[in-house]
Amino acid sequence: MNMGFSLIELLVVVAILGIMAAIGTVAFNGYIENSKRAVTISQHERAVQFIKNSLKLCDVQGGGRLELNSTTAINCDVTNNAGGINSLNAQFIKYFKEQGFKNAYDNTVTPVYAGRNGRYDSNGRMRFDETVCSNTSSKKQIALWVKTHVKSDYKPTLIAKEGWCL
Repeated sequence: MNMGFSLIELLVVVAILGIMAAIGTVAFNGYIENSKRAVTISQHERAVQFIKNSLKLCDVQGGGRLELNSTTAINCDVTNNAGGINSLNAQFIKYFKEQGFKNAYDNTVTPVYAGRNGRYDSNGRMRFDETVCSNTSSKKQIALWVKTHVKSDYKPTLIAKEGWCL
């Protein structure tokens, strides 16, 4: 009596293992993409909250210069126009880079930048921009875009200091 496996039995086992590996790979890739998205959205939410808190601190202290850290500060009395908003954006970008924000999708691509359109947007990036407060206003506010592999995430969060959009 032979105690080995037949060729058919071995092929069935290999086929089953192949199917299980394929299912596991797809599930793992989905898990990785969702983790990258979660990190990107979390960084975006932290950035939005930090900017809002900083602008509120500007109001509380009555204007002037607000130190974000030992190397970065914002001008609380910035003019509400494209140049003023973009100067704020530059300081916030510098701050977030110093805080170690990373692009979860691609470590070689900076996670925060300033831009006027989405030409350089890619997964894991936040784009600082300025936009009008309303169609009938020339006053500006910060638009902080975020991009992930989920299309519905690709939208700006609008941030305005108290009184900017009145």
